[in-house]
Amino acid sequence: MLSPSVPQPDGSAALDAVAAALEKLDFRLKGMGVQAYGGGQVHIDPGETIGIVGSVEVSNDDGNPLPVRQFASTSAVTARVASSATAVTLLAMNPVRNQAIIYNESTQTLKIKLGSGASATDYTIPIAGGATVGGYYELPVRYTGIITGIWDSANGFAQITEF
Repeated sequence: MLSPSVPQPDGSAALDAVAAALEKLDFRLKGMGVQAYGGGQVHIDPGETIGIVGSVEVSNDDGNPLPVRQFASTSAVTARVASSATAVTLLAMNPVRNQAIIYNESTQTLKIKLGSGASATDYTIPIAGGATVGGYYELPVRYTGIITGIWDSANGFAQITEF
């Protein structure tokens, strides 16, 4: 077992020990990103990922279980948006959106922005174009805000599916 006072050069040994402990013990989510197990706690920063085998109980600070929502959809809405060398709305804000996929059918690169006002220099991620097969992007989180895009030059379409 690792001593908490001994720093690890890259933290990997400490994280391995935490993962092993969490595999063997039930734990509850306490507050914002603090995992309680046994008599101790491990802080997990936003964006960090750990693997867990077994069940997980998510509770508030009073120990009351919180509902966990799994995203499922029985329907999808598709749209085809013409490419443009000026910013266009790919998806309007939708508070009930669970997921979205954007496929670039253009030969030109599509730069999308999770937010308004995509530009050649202000965007979230570029989606490569291709002569026969373009690139695509799946939202990594349940983002419900506006999504805008701009192509290097107008040529083709974006095919969008929203769940």
